[in-house]
Amino acid sequence: MEHTKRKYSESLFTGFKILVLGGALYYIYFILQGNENLNEQFIRLFTGSLSVYSLPLFALLMVLMLCNWGIEAFRWRFLVSRVQYITFPKAFKSVLTGLAFSFFSEQNLGTFFGRVWQLPTEDRYKALGLTIAGGICQNYITYVAGGLGLVSFLYKKAIISSSLGLGLLSFTILIAIGGLLLLAQMNKLKTLIERLPRFKDYLLPMTEFSPKEILYLIGMSLLRYGIFFFQFYSVFLLLQVLIPVSDFLCGISLVYLSKSLVPKFSFLSDLGIREFSALFFLGQLGLEDPVILTATLSLWLINILLPTFWGLYYSWHLPVKPSVFKIRTPWK
Repeated sequence: MEHTKRKYSESLFTGFKILVLGGALYYIYFILQGNENLNEQFIRLFTGSLSVYSLPLFALLMVLMLCNWGIEAFRWRFLVSRVQYITFPKAFKSVLTGLAFSFFSEQNLGTFFGRVWQLPTEDRYKALGLTIAGGICQNYITYVAGGLGLVSFLYKKAIISSSLGLGLLSFTILIAIGGLLLLAQMNKLKTLIERLPRFKDYLLPMTEFSPKEILYLIGMSLLRYGIFFFQFYSVFLLLQVLIPVSDFLCGISLVYLSKSLVPKFSFLSDLGIREFSALFFLGQLGLEDPVILTATLSLWLINILLPTFWGLYYSWHLPVKPSVFKIRTPWK
């Protein structure tokens, strides 16, 4: 009976995710159909940006892509050091392998399996709590920036008054400070987790971080988030599109907030949600649809697709370990 309920819940959630993806893709299709010259504008924008003067920006985007995944590799190496020492090259391979796995499977599951592939079998289940801790720190930055961006967006669109906007801004900052203080005390969850016999072996590793180490993880997450912003802005510069920095920060923070909140289960859903949210929020701030689509697709190609092929190369050369799938779960 319990198994049937779980299967029903999984089917229901999968159906919801498919509905979200379908809605996002339909919205993009609607935008494309409503702009007869969109394809021509897209090609003109992209080819127009290809010149000798754009080479430094292309080089910068490639360097930022390496920095982005390099920081994530450092973060993963730091997280997994609680159960197993790995070198930076091995951590980098694990991160890109996880990216490649997520390209063809449910995103979070693929990322997890790809990253733990090279860990000893007995340590793989412990990496679950470490992955959760890393995700919480990254999402904290995304939610705080998204909250600030939402307040700014509502004020810019005259949906809220300046006094209400100031109040919401103060409330968001207080929530951010409170969240930071709670995260810094993650090690205090140890007593609570020890009362959960089914889950404690998986979650206890996430309580081994001191407040200073949690702040270090949040700092790396903030640095990676800053690189995301700089990459996106560089793409607009490449397309010779100037946008006020305040508007840009507002719009992009909401794009990343949407990507974080909406469930995704493959590379297609990730791309669909990115395009949908970018078209909506950046379009509201005055950018044209061809510019938005060109920028988001270009960044996706550089930041996701290219590293995925790199990760596929690493995946191809991984030793076949059937035991990688023998990860203990709380339900066994």
